[in-house]
Amino acid sequence: MQPLSVVFGLAYGGVMPFHAVLVREFFGARIMGTVFGAVSAFASLGIALGPWAGGLVFDNFQRYTWLQAGSFAIGLAAVAVALSFPTRRRPSLDLGRAAA
Repeated sequence: MQPLSVVFGLAYGGVMPFHAVLVREFFGARIMGTVFGAVSAFASLGIALGPWAGGLVFDNFQRYTWLQAGSFAIGLAAVAVALSFPTRRRPSLDLGRAAA
């Protein structure tokens, strides 16, 4: 087994459980199944089409520059989408008062 495969598997496997947590935090438990299904569908689509599209780009341009630029642009778009979600206000805990 190649070390890169192990690192990738651990990193991806470590992030996947947080998808459900993030979906619940931002969208609530009521529609969690629908939103999590959409997240999983888009992730599967990206996993399936990413290598094919990357190979197509490399075959046409014979270098990895456009793949890196495209990945960077997709990453920036993901950051923009993540920052567009409103923050949820949580009730603050008053730690200054002692329990009676």
